[in-house]
Amino acid sequence: MKKGIRYLTIVLLVSLLASGIPIHLVSATEIDNSGENGNSAGDTGSNKNTEDYNDGNGSESSEDTTETIPESYYLPIESNNVEGWPKGDAIEADAAVVMDASTGTFLYSKNMTAKEYPASITKIMTTLLALEHGNLDDVITFSENAVYSIEPGSTHLGIKAGEQLTLRQALYGIMLASANEISNGVAEHIAGSVENFAQMMNDKAAELGCVNTHFVNPHGLHDENHYTCARDMALIMQAALKNKMFCKIIDTVEYSYPKTNITDEERYFMNHHKMLYEDGYCYTGCLGGKTGFTDDALNTLVTYVKRGKDKLISVILRTNGAEKAYQESKQILDYAFNNFTKEKFDLSRERESAAQLLGINYVGKAIINEDQSLNKPAFQVSKSTSLNLPNGADTRQVTRKYDFKAKTLEFFYHGWPVGKTRIKVEPVFVKEEKGPQYRTETEKPESQSGLEESGQAADGNTDRKAANMLDSISHVFISTWQKLDIFIKDNTVESAVIGGILLIIFVPLLVIAITRNHRYKKILKERMKEEEIRKQLEEEIQRKTPQEIEAELRAEQEAEWRSEQRAEERRIAAEKAARELDAAERLLEEQRSQGETGNMVDTGTHLKEEE
Repeated sequence: MKKGIRYLTIVLLVSLLASGIPIHLVSATEIDNSGENGNSAGDTGSNKNTEDYNDGNGSESSEDTTETIPESYYLPIESNNVEGWPKGDAIEADAAVVMDASTGTFLYSKNMTAKEYPASITKIMTTLLALEHGNLDDVITFSENAVYSIEPGSTHLGIKAGEQLTLRQALYGIMLASANEISNGVAEHIAGSVENFAQMMNDKAAELGCVNTHFVNPHGLHDENHYTCARDMALIMQAALKNKMFCKIIDTVEYSYPKTNITDEERYFMNHHKMLYEDGYCYTGCLGGKTGFTDDALNTLVTYVKRGKDKLISVILRTNGAEKAYQESKQILDYAFNNFTKEKFDLSRERESAAQLLGINYVGKAIINEDQSLNKPAFQVSKSTSLNLPNGADTRQVTRKYDFKAKTLEFFYHGWPVGKTRIKVEPVFVKEEKGPQYRTETEKPESQSGLEESGQAADGNTDRKAANMLDSISHVFISTWQKLDIFIKDNTVESAVIGGILLIIFVPLLVIAITRNHRYKKILKERMKEEEIRKQLEEEIQRKTPQEIEAELRAEQEAEWRSEQRAEERRIAAEKAARELDAAERLLEEQRSQGETGNMVDTGTHLKEEE
């Protein structure tokens, strides 16, 4: 009986504990959602995944899981197979890259072209297209389809059907708060429909050189046909960073919406990318990026970091947990900053001719090119370019490859691309009737006299060409004059009118030309005179010894000093004279005053005597 009671107590206790655990998890989820998504009303997704941000389309859970090494940890790191390339650490993300945003060089590359689901980092492309095709002051009115077609529980900012935002406000909501309904609204505003906008996204991806990317929506909610790869996402981010407004948006930590035509309260939200500002995640030089999450994509993360002149983009695809995404982003960014430097390469000698590039200038001591059009430089290129190389790398291992179709000159280190620059291809013109002329080294001239004869023949050909050209010019002139003479005889009145008009036009022009010529000659004469004076002075200076020149300079300085002294003496004398004049005037005024006072006294005395 006692054993039965004991077992019953244990069963009840276990049941109670089991029932308490999910209650605690739901509470934690609600707290995390409200903290991460701000005023994202309605974020009550039912998905449970181990992560720290619910950036895209699921809710969170703080449930502890046993640390196991996933199979993705062992996926290939292509950059580690390059000879002389620093070995990068293995990470758990299915795919990852670090790219130099300036040169396009991939410094770290793991499974870079593998197909992965992007989740909300899709919104980088959405924002890029909106900035390219929209006006930031445009007003977007959100349709019911834009608001209600998103997956229940996915991230949003509570926009209502009929509500209005400017495109500028909408893009902050997309990139900071990852609002899916706003992404739909922007797509409809730019392209008329989500489907049309998705086509624009795919066209842009192809333009940027993406190799394994296909979009079907502007927000990244899961779809089997919505995918990308780490390499392509880096290219998309690189293109977006060329837009100053995009850089300003992703570097913003906090933003708010004022009252709208429907909502009477302000809405505040934070940037989901914690490497910008949050303790424990903050990364030196981070200027923003984009987070992402769905159940199928797991956590995705794109980050942009700038330190000095170095600008790096990191991409993490499919890693389990936001904390892991931040940790591995930091890991591969540290690797890139610590192991590579930019080397400046001089390109001033890049002057290969078309013949050299075609391989017809020298082939096994047999063929020598004599066509001068093929001996000219085949392209123009900037004076220098920067390449990403491992610290202490041997620059002699750098090779180059010309792509005249893409108009680029690309550089490789042991076969791995380390930079490229644009080239301007020069057209090569070859006469069709003759074509390039070649001879073998065995076809030597028979004698020196033969060379002289060929030279004389060439001179004769040149003289004939010149004579033919003069004959052609004279023939054209005579023919034109004859036609003009016939026209004047047949149309006397019209010719007189035309002649008068031409006279009215050309006489003022002739006067102006004569006046300008006169002025030019006058200016030229003055310049020649100045030049003669300058030459005379130079000759005088050359004739004189240094002692004479020094004496003249000293004499000029003394004369200048005496002149200044005399001017100072004159100034002092003038001031003294002015002071004396003022004193005399004051004395005269005093005497005049005293005289008037004396007269008044005498008058008073005289009046008293009369009385």
